[in-house]
Amino acid sequence: MLAEAGEKIVQSRDFFAVFESAEEWRLTSGSRTLGTLPISYLVHKDSVVVFAGRRWIVEDVDDRTNTLHVAPHASGVVPKFERGNIEPAHDRLAAEMRAVYMATEVPPYLDASAQTLLAEGRAMFRKLSLETRSLVEEERDLHVFLWRGSQVHEIFGAALAMAAGLTAEVHDFGVTLPKTTVADGAALLSKLANIELLTPANVAAFVDNIRVGKFAEFIPQSLARAQWAQRSARVVDEIPKIALGACQ
Repeated sequence: MLAEAGEKIVQSRDFFAVFESAEEWRLTSGSRTLGTLPISYLVHKDSVVVFAGRRWIVEDVDDRTNTLHVAPHASGVVPKFERGNIEPAHDRLAAEMRAVYMATEVPPYLDASAQTLLAEGRAMFRKLSLETRSLVEEERDLHVFLWRGSQVHEIFGAALAMAAGLTAEVHDFGVTLPKTTVADGAALLSKLANIELLTPANVAAFVDNIRVGKFAEFIPQSLARAQWAQRSARVVDEIPKIALGACQ
């Protein structure tokens, strides 16, 4: 027999749903509620989120009530690479994207509009020399192109915050460091490449909202962090190598 809480769960309309939607998080600034934002990626203190076309820095995370306490970021301009899709991307997809940009042949199935977009993308890719470099400075921001999947980018952003004390905006191509020059960014990446405290357990203790999946709220926080550390160990161990490659 189900208890009251169990009855409520099994009678919910999403009990048998195959696909999950991202959890809605409430954003507050001071005593004011800004609105809600679907979040399916890692957040932590000092991480950057985008809401209403501007950047906000996370001051505190309350995962019991799904609330992010934020403040306007000093670089509150509309980001160039705002996350338009909350679906995670695999490493293979990012590698294929980069391969397409580096290639010269035009697939025969592209129509005229698609051919124009491909040509424009390849021209900008070469103009920025992205085949040989990872750091691109634009106005007051530094874009770090990693060309990896969503999991790597999220953990890389968390590692920057934990090890280097740097806020980073995670997106589909890598991370963006607000108000950072190429020289400063290279120095910070070099520091991350040589950090000794970067372990799966330390990163798991630093990030929030790691309880994911149906009925995740019933999983003890300690178990969720241990599971996340085990699942993310390969990526965390790879972060120094990725940082070293990006700053060269």
